[in-house]
Amino acid sequence: MECCGWTGLIDWTSNMVIINSSQLLFPCSCHNGCSASVEAWLVTNVGVVLGICLAVAVLELLGMILSICLCKKVRTEYYTKVSKY
Repeated sequence: MECCGWTGLIDWTSNMVIINSSQLLFPCSCHNGCSASVEAWLVTNVGVVLGICLAVAVLELLGMILSICLCKKVRTEYYTKVSKY
């Protein structure tokens, strides 16, 4: 992904490091922005992104279900055997 700034090369004109520098800095050699590149990458990989999000959600849900089952199995009499400090 070769891009310069979010919308284009003009984004670098408000960068205080470049403005206050005594050297002549050229941060970018290209003129296109990253917004179009990021959008194209997301459209291309939308299946992978959704798959990872779904897998994480399933793991979180499974963890919650298992913790609820564990809480139901622990009886109140077992809490008295656990040290308080």
